[in-house]
Amino acid sequence: MAWKPIAPFRWVLLTALVAGFTHPPAVYSLEKDIPSGMILIPAGEFMIGRSGGPKNEAPSHRLQLPAFWIDRKLVTQRQYADFMNTIQLPQAHGGPPGAHYFNYDDPDARIRFEQGRWQADPGFEQNPAAEVSLPGAEAYCRHLGRRLPNEAEWEKAARGSDGRLYPWGNERPSKRTVHFANFHGHTAPVGSLAEGASPYGVLDMGALLSEWNRSAHRPYPYQKGDGREDLTAEAARVLRGGVELGQRGPRTATHREVMSPRRQRAGHAYVGFRCGKDK
Repeated sequence: MAWKPIAPFRWVLLTALVAGFTHPPAVYSLEKDIPSGMILIPAGEFMIGRSGGPKNEAPSHRLQLPAFWIDRKLVTQRQYADFMNTIQLPQAHGGPPGAHYFNYDDPDARIRFEQGRWQADPGFEQNPAAEVSLPGAEAYCRHLGRRLPNEAEWEKAARGSDGRLYPWGNERPSKRTVHFANFHGHTAPVGSLAEGASPYGVLDMGALLSEWNRSAHRPYPYQKGDGREDLTAEAARVLRGGVELGQRGPRTATHREVMSPRRQRAGHAYVGFRCGKDK
């Protein structure tokens, strides 16, 4: 039988088939699109606020949010110290470089400036970073290409869509779900209270510290364009979460604490943070 040349289109098809066996197509994983240490909170409606509780948590109402990312855990002392050693810190008057990012001279501080570097105290490396100022928390998130979550995002990540009172459900806090502190700054390693996880698997919400977020304090109902995204330095912010301390009682996922402009520039032993990110 006389040999006949392969038609051009058949040759292309044969080449493609052979390549498929010798060089299998790349397998693309969604993992590469997941920011490190973050959890995706899906778009949708949820219940924000609480009626019948503190006045600034009322009224309970439904709110629609787009999808967003949020850190699974609070930022640790080691992570924050590493951040301050990595960037070019602004000079401070009367203190080490970057002093206004961290309330370094507070007795409750667990990060020290020693031998020209910021260092977490031994044994506290995995505890949540506290004494972090609002500018410091914002700078940390920006450094990673992220931002602080707003308070609606924080509450949805904590409560899910079923209107629960706490991240883990409606049962009152126990030693399995929260850390019972003896004093400000008394915390536990991040992620050590897995039974207190939110419906989405976000940890430490209402278990260890109050948390900075990007929302200015405004009354409910929560509405776009009402000034709560006013991020000027003078805007009083809302802290979310909190720690079980003394007679203050359990901190629900709806709890809102107002931080005045005078105080928010400094760090506080009971305030930490986590980052968020647009999807």
